[in-house]
Amino acid sequence: MKTSLRCFTVALTIAALGSSLMLTGCGTKMQEAVRKARGEESVILEKPYDDVVAASKNALKSLEFKNINEKRDALVALISAVTAEERSIELRVSRQTDKITRVQIRVGAMGDDGMQKIILEKIKAQL
Repeated sequence: MKTSLRCFTVALTIAALGSSLMLTGCGTKMQEAVRKARGEESVILEKPYDDVVAASKNALKSLEFKNINEKRDALVALISAVTAEERSIELRVSRQTDKITRVQIRVGAMGDDGMQKIILEKIKAQL
């Protein structure tokens, strides 16, 4: 009887662990799908927040975008600009830890993968 109960407990634990691992994988895929649906590029950089904010502004300047504006505090910076075609560019730079920073980029209302990738590469080159 005790052996059956122990086997049942082990089987239940394995099933619960397997389910949680599957759900974690689904959560990651779901986040990626939501990000794509929003039309935004998102990346984690192993660089300090202040460095990434400065690199982001410099990248936009080097690409000659206009009306570069910044709102920031110690945790989040919102940087915006405008293309020659009057399309909006929005960057959200957020501190994750002292040495890890997330950058989210969206060009226009629906996103522009090509331009977002160019901006991201420029940011990385500035770091």
